[in-house]
Amino acid sequence: MEELIQKFIAVDENGTPHDLQVYQSEISVATRAHPSAVQPGLKSIVTVDGQSVHRLSKGQYEIVGTGVNLSSSDPDAP
Repeated sequence: MEELIQKFIAVDENGTPHDLQVYQSEISVATRAHPSAVQPGLKSIVTVDGQSVHRLSKGQYEIVGTGVNLSSSDPDAP
C-alpha cells in the first residue's frame, strides 16, 4: 500500500507550475511477536494526473512520459 506523504510545486522551463506528490510504500516486516509490523519502503513521485516523475537530483525532476524538465526551490522537495 502506498501513502501520500508530501506535496510540492515544481516549475518547467516555461515557468508553468506542476503539482507533484510523493508517495511511500510500506514493507511488511512482520514477526510472530509483531505480526502487523511495517517499515517505510520506496518513495515515488508523480504529477497530480498520475504521470511518473524521475528525480534527477535534489530539486531537479523529469516527467517520464514527456521528458519535460522541472525544478523546485522548495527546501523540503526531495
